[in-house]
Amino acid sequence: RLLISKQIDLWEKNLEAFHVDLFRNKCYLCALTNDQDLPNPKDLLSQASPTTKAALHKLAAFTPCSFYTFIAARRRID
Repeated sequence: RLLISKQIDLWEKNLEAFHVDLFRNKCYLCALTNDQDLPNPKDLLSQASPTTKAALHKLAAFTPCSFYTFIAARRRID
């Protein structure tokens, strides 16, 4: 049971990192193509896991920038 919980936690972390990278690349693509329709940050924030949401709400900073920073810091720790 503990092994499965750890694996699910790892999958959630990887999925969050994927969505952050996807959002960042969509922003880069918009900048390169001079597209006026930027990606919606609400789509990114809806992908945060409950534990990440709780941690960011404790800091009173639930924004795409803080979400990216949280994921980047977690990558360095792991």
